Amino acid sequence: MELANIKSFKLGSSIKGFFLCYQKHLKTTRLGDPFIDVILKDNTGSIRGKVWRHVEYFSSKFEKGDVVAVKGSIIKFNNTNEVSLSFVNNVSDDFYSEYGYSSDIIIGSIDKSVKVLYTYILKTINSLPSNHKKNLIYLYDVYENKIKVSPLEKKEYYLKGGYLLFIYNLLVHFSNIIKNYNKLDADRVRLCILLTYIGYIDFFDENLVFSISDKGKILDYKILGINLLNKISSNKISEEDKLFYQQCIMMDRDTQDINIKFVRYLIELDSIAR
Repeated sequence: MELANIKSFKLGSSIKGFFLCYQKHLKTTRLGDPFIDVILKDNTGSIRGKVWRHVEYFSSKFEKGDVVAVKGSIIKFNNTNEVSLSFVNNVSDDFYSEYGYSSDIIIGSIDKSVKVLYTYILKTINSLPSNHKKNLIYLYDVYENKIKVSPLEKKEYYLKGGYLLFIYNLLVHFSNIIKNYNKLDADRVRLCILLTYIGYIDFFDENLVFSISDKGKILDYKILGINLLNKISSNKISEEDKLFYQQCIMMDRDTQDINIKFVRYLIELDSIAR
């Protein structure tokens, strides 16, 4: 049986392969029987899986955020394909390399130049008013290495460099349509784009497969973004600016700020376009 990727899964087929365990939950059926509910990811997509037998044994073999070797079969549940798992084990060290494991199976890379994208983003930051420019330059300088490689929890951006590509795409989208929106504050929109998903810098570990960090297992990317913001508070951010930054990171749907609302619209537009 050859290694399978999620995109190739077909109903009724038996599969084996290597995946990132993106989510893991111990649950019980209505009759009280335990099972493990997981979300598996690779560089082609994601799928739900369940372990029904030897639950306690297999639960001890892996955790959320681990790369796992699995065997199972593709079944239909609630009109959606998922994997009924007969085997799950944590992939550790180089034991599985002889069976075809490579980190490239788990996560791919963006197909654009990181240097070009990052240069464009820095150019945008340098165009901001001096108070915002200083704060963003500091943030993007301190975390430059992670910003250039971090993925996002979005299907189309779950790639090495996905965060960078996402920010670049939103900035380009906005530049192409800003002339049609006279009531917007262009600087505040760009600032919000640069901040909204900044918490993903700490959400993933900087390893070959960008597994979820210990911080990410406890806190979501929004809280991690606020924590990063607090780290740069020594740069004497005004209370007004800090409040706006926080609103951009939290993306509260009840906000009255039209600039933040517009960034949310851009994010939704980007998803539709893909």
